[in-house]
Amino acid sequence: MLQRMQCQFVEQAKTTATMLNVRFLRSRIPAAAGCRQLNSGSTSVAPSEQTGEAAPTNKSTRTLNIFGEPEGLSEEEITARRNIARMSSRMYKRKIKGVYFANQPHDFSVQQLRSDYVTYGAATGINAGVCWPTKKEMADLHFIDSEFHPTFAQMKERLETQKKEAAEAIIAREEAIEGNLAKLASWRKEMLEKEEKMLREEAEKKAIMEERIREVREYIGYNVAPSDPKFIEVMEMKDAERKAAAKEARKLAKKQKMIERLMSVNTSAAEKHDARSNTLLAKQSTPQVQGNSAGSTYETAKSQVDGDKKERE
Repeated sequence: MLQRMQCQFVEQAKTTATMLNVRFLRSRIPAAAGCRQLNSGSTSVAPSEQTGEAAPTNKSTRTLNIFGEPEGLSEEEITARRNIARMSSRMYKRKIKGVYFANQPHDFSVQQLRSDYVTYGAATGINAGVCWPTKKEMADLHFIDSEFHPTFAQMKERLETQKKEAAEAIIAREEAIEGNLAKLASWRKEMLEKEEKMLREEAEKKAIMEERIREVREYIGYNVAPSDPKFIEVMEMKDAERKAAAKEARKLAKKQKMIERLMSVNTSAAEKHDARSNTLLAKQSTPQVQGNSAGSTYETAKSQVDGDKKERE
């Protein structure tokens, strides 16, 4: 089929050359002479046979197109085009075709030999003993297991500890819930008291604001919004008056307290004077001892009476 299509192309080329009077086209197409033979079912003749030269020996005979080039693709080219992943030849043969070969230095490392033996099996000719770890590697593995990987007994103990801690946490949680339920009534009472206090404070604030608005309305003569500068000015003036009145009240209270204190001091001094006077009168009514003792007693009593008079003054 391909040969017939090729010959049709040649015939069309000849017809076109005739129409264009291109005489030299026949000499430029070496395979044009064999096209009629192809139409009759014969094979094409290579240019080397026409010239009498020895044709190169090739296992697969490939036909030539009208330009003397090999027709179709070789097996190597077909295989390369099938490799749509654009893999390297080494990767394609080893991974896709499953052909083992070692032609790189790293192919003979221990890790690569183990990997190749696992992948390709005993057909590679690799000694299976290379897959077993060496004494040093075994010592390293034992050290890693002992240091970083717990034993079965340790894992069992850890699991039991975790279960015990979880059970204790559940018990503690249940006890906390029971305690909170017992305190629920008191908490509810506190919450209601807090809400009542908050509502009372809000009502007091509202009453204070209404009273201030009333005071401003009485002072100015018309209603003013609390955000108005005039309202703020009047409130500042009223606050200053309240502070002055409170200060004056504190002064009066302090003065009254001082007067009461002085009066209490005078009363206590009078009581002491009366008591001392009564004592002296009682002593004077008794028989007195003659001599210096009587004179000294009189002087002492007189000095006490004078001292009481000074205290009262």
